[in-house]
Parts: sequence; C-alpha cells; structure tokens
Amino acid sequence: MSVMIPFLPAIAVGAAATQAVGQLAAGESAKAAAEQNAAMMRQEAEIARRQGVAQSTARERATRQFLGRQRAAIGQAGIGFEGSAQDVMLESATAAELDVMNTMYEAELRAKGLMNQATITSWEGKQARRASRMAAVGSVLTGAANYGMASQGVGRYNTTRGIGAGGTFRGIS
Repeated sequence: MSVMIPFLPAIAVGAAATQAVGQLAAGESAKAAAEQNAAMMRQEAEIARRQGVAQSTARERATRQFLGRQRAAIGQAGIGFEGSAQDVMLESATAAELDVMNTMYEAELRAKGLMNQATITSWEGKQARRASRMAAVGSVLTGAANYGMASQGVGRYNTTRGIGAGGTFRGIS
C-alpha cells in the first residue's frame, strides 16, 4: 500500500521560497555594499584632487620664496641678472613649475584611478544583484519542479515494505 507524504509539496514550496528570498536579499546587500564602497572611492578621488591643489599651491609659494632669495643673493653678489645668473634663475623657475605640474598630475592620476575603481565596484554590485535574481528564479523553478513531483506521487512511501536493515527506508517509489 502506498501513501502520499502530505507535507512534501509544502516543504518543496517553502524551501524554494526561502532560498529565493535569501538569494535576493544577498544580491541587494552586495549591491548596497558595492555602492557604498564606490561612493567612498569617489570621495577619496575628490580628496586626492584637493590635496593636489593644496600641495601645488604650497610648492608655488615655496618656489616664490626660493626665487626671491636667489634674486636677492644674485643682487647682493653684484653680478647682475644677465648671462649665467639669468640662466640659473630661469632654470630654477622652470624646475619649480615642473614640480607644481607633476604634483597636480600625480593627484589627478590618483583621482582618476579611484574614480575608475568606483565605477568597477558599482558595476560589480549590479552584477551581484543580477546574479542573485537569476539564482532566485532558478530556486523558484526548482521548487516548482519539486512541488510537481511531490504532488504527482513521486516519493510515495510503500508501507508494505517498511524499514530495512540499518533503519533505512525501502520501497520509495
């Protein structure tokens, strides 16, 4: 004699629903975490840009002071501002301007790197959410298939055969 285990379809549906909800929640959580990380990277990029401006401004100020001291030293030496003295001052001013430009360039490179990483991190969060949705759909479909099998009698227990050696069920058809 075969009997239907009445709660099997309900278990299939409940398990599928629970798994799907968990997968959706995990995807949303991963996306939210990725967006938070991306936002922090964008803030760091802005900070890097501002630090670049501050550092280049400090270098410009230091350069003006240095060039002023250099001009004063040349004037005090009485050698005039033509020829070699002019070349030295021009070389110093050029090197200082390059330092300022390099400082800004390095800050901008760091900022762009952080912005690119923020974009990638945000994209990864969106992909995690998409993957969780696909996994949830798979769970629901699997649950529906399990429900269908359970309600059609697949998994009926044959009560005439009972439990075999070692306590295992026999006769599941």
